[in-house]
Amino acid sequence: MNWNAGGDNSVSALANMRFERNYKFRYLNWDNELRLRYGLNAQEGRALRKTDDQIRLTSTFGFRKDTITNWYYSVKMNFNTQFSNGFKYPDRSNPISRFMSPGYLFLGAGTSYILTEDKFNLYISPITMKATFVLDEALSN
Repeated sequence: MNWNAGGDNSVSALANMRFERNYKFRYLNWDNELRLRYGLNAQEGRALRKTDDQIRLTSTFGFRKDTITNWYYSVKMNFNTQFSNGFKYPDRSNPISRFMSPGYLFLGAGTSYILTEDKFNLYISPITMKATFVLDEALSN
């Protein structure tokens, strides 16, 4: 290999935020998490490119009939989308995705077996729904 040829100068940045709020009291267990990620890359001779883009919200609510059992009746929600337009590079004029195009929503109901001290959570969901949203009609066509 010829190492003298060099390479291209580049700069990358990634913002990653995670927020978590949980509520646990006797019969109730409610876990919530929000993840936000956004990444950019600039290379010599190329325009700025998006490398990562994520908005993800997860919420699980559980109710148990007594404080002895580790089995909960549970409902889970997961929502995913992105912040900004996505492109099939090098084409920067025709976006292939946008905010809420697509957006994904998952809803499920079932049961969870939760061992808090062992950080173990088994979720079984016989009733589920997954919906895909494309709010930009041009992209859906």
